Amino acid sequence: MFAEYVGALESMGAWGWAIRNRADAPLLIDAFLSYRVSDVSDFYATVAGHDGDLASLLRLPPTQAITDVLRKRGAPHGGLLSDFYALDENLKTAATHYFHPQEIFVLTYNKAKHGAPIVEDPDLPPDGYLLMGPNLDSQSAGRYAFYKFGSGDEIVAHTNKLVRWVSRSTQALVAFAEKLKTDGLLYETGAHGGAQSS
Repeated sequence: MFAEYVGALESMGAWGWAIRNRADAPLLIDAFLSYRVSDVSDFYATVAGHDGDLASLLRLPPTQAITDVLRKRGAPHGGLLSDFYALDENLKTAATHYFHPQEIFVLTYNKAKHGAPIVEDPDLPPDGYLLMGPNLDSQSAGRYAFYKFGSGDEIVAHTNKLVRWVSRSTQALVAFAEKLKTDGLLYETGAHGGAQSS
């Protein structure tokens, strides 16, 4: 389940990175297929520090230009803005999960799948254990860090819920990009800046 969660977060970040960097590839799928794990981390770091809107984050034409085009196809303005806000919030939440050590511990998980030590702790429930990993906190003097994992029904159900949420969020992001492409907005480089904006 943790593998599914990490994979789902990575896929969402990879699609976000691909959309943001689409100008460097012939097709969006080419950008997606060329991402590296470090690109996902860099993208989520950008999301976490970004204070603009979704359009500027993904290097799209301005929000107003997008809504003007989509409204001509019958989409309600309020609904479009709500969708934009939801996509932006989903990316921010995913970035928080990606970097939060007690939520996903991506780096530690990647160590674990290659055989990082598992340590029993009598203070944890019977289905709980500690995963030993490198200490990634520069403010702490300890050489190792220990993260709580568990295999109980509650944790499995919670993780499964997170996997479904990230998967649905990724589908919404890709569907949004497809809609922009259909309306000629994904690769627009004219008056609105489009793929060439910073």
